[in-house]
Amino acid sequence: MTGTGTPFESHFGMPIFTWRHQHPEQERTFVASMASISGTENAAVAKAYPFGELARLVDVGGAHGHLLATILTRHRRLHGVLYDQPQVVASAASSGFLARPELRKRSAVEGGDFFASVPAGADGYVMKYILYDWDDDECTNILTHCREAMAPRGRVLVVEHVIPPGNAANWGKLLDINMLTLTGGRERTKEQFAALFARAGLRLKRVVPTACPLSVVEAVRR
Repeated sequence: MTGTGTPFESHFGMPIFTWRHQHPEQERTFVASMASISGTENAAVAKAYPFGELARLVDVGGAHGHLLATILTRHRRLHGVLYDQPQVVASAASSGFLARPELRKRSAVEGGDFFASVPAGADGYVMKYILYDWDDDECTNILTHCREAMAPRGRVLVVEHVIPPGNAANWGKLLDINMLTLTGGRERTKEQFAALFARAGLRLKRVVPTACPLSVVEAVRR
């Protein structure tokens, strides 16, 4: 990149999230495409991590609730909150992921801005494909809100690619170039996640691999 901003901003004159907000049809297409990708990943995430240890889970930036629905279906005592921008969660009901009566009883939908706050009092805050969109300062802001909002023994669960050491080919490295071009974000190594968590008053506890290319990166209060 040259100058300031991303190549997307240079071409379209605004950040990609602003552009999508001004183009609702493109926003809907994007959300649908992410749900399609998630169809190959969410079951693996729900199986790999012991979400059943939690009582209440907030899906931060959870779009239409595909991941949350998958987790709630597998862990039947868990309650969940779908949290995303108001115009995104407004379409959650029509998507059908949380529409089953059994899931409706154990889920709530809230609209808001994770740069300002997240729902308080949960013992788990999961975010899938969120931090990779943002630079370290913006990620620190999101993570700090989660730390401040979560229950005393709460945890933050970041579901993303964890770039392995060395120069071998890796799908996450290709996505890293994509993030650089579109959002100005980045994929991260385990060490980079640990440093990012520390900035937000969190400590990396473990990295839980899944049967898909994603891992669950778990952090707790320092």
